[in-house]
Amino acid sequence: MVFAVGKCRALSEELRCGDIVLSKKVFFGDVDFVNAVKGTKLGQIPDLPQAYYTNPHLLSILTSSLERMGKTRSFEATFLSSSIYTLDYTEIERFSETLEIKGDGSVIAIDSETAGIALAAELLDVPFISAKIIESKSGE
Repeated sequence: MVFAVGKCRALSEELRCGDIVLSKKVFFGDVDFVNAVKGTKLGQIPDLPQAYYTNPHLLSILTSSLERMGKTRSFEATFLSSSIYTLDYTEIERFSETLEIKGDGSVIAIDSETAGIALAAELLDVPFISAKIIESKSGE
């Protein structure tokens, strides 16, 4: 199992500094092979999934543990990861809208490493989860 921790930024309005977000679904936010490889979607590395999903059992365990503690707000989130941590807000908006992640009801967190961790876990067939604390809102 891979358990990643760290900090991230919030794209969703309901998130605020100090909240904890747990990865539920993860996208690459700076991968675009759409014009280079037929059948590839935005955020997808050719021949690999477009989205990576956290093991539901791990997510359930961590979510219930945080709820029992009750000292902080926690959310299951969609992560948009980019190797360029300081992406322009309009670029983040373009990716999140094109990937259609805003309409699924998830809060959205932005970081720079969760998609890479998810990819490695996928390739090694190992479950993963990422738990991050919100350090700021995107665009701030």
